[in-house]
Amino acid sequence: MNNHLFFLETPAFIIAYHLRDVQQYGPWRDIIVIHHNQEEKQSVFLPDEEEWHVICDGIHSGTVLLFSVHKQINLAGIGTWVLVKQT
Repeated sequence: MNNHLFFLETPAFIIAYHLRDVQQYGPWRDIIVIHHNQEEKQSVFLPDEEEWHVICDGIHSGTVLLFSVHKQINLAGIGTWVLVKQT
């Protein structure tokens, strides 16, 4: 798995990692997981300019695409966000 796991540079109080080229394990090519443990709003820059689909936004989660983002995602407060790229 070490060939697939990369941590993103983030502001304080945020942990984010990118699982790259993981399509052999499921329906998505890439996955980003972001954990934010502070109430203050923050933004996280994404590792590329492609479209990312959010499937967990701190309130809702599942496998249904909630909305899409490019370049960065704005975090509203405490929560976990999951972004995916489909194969």
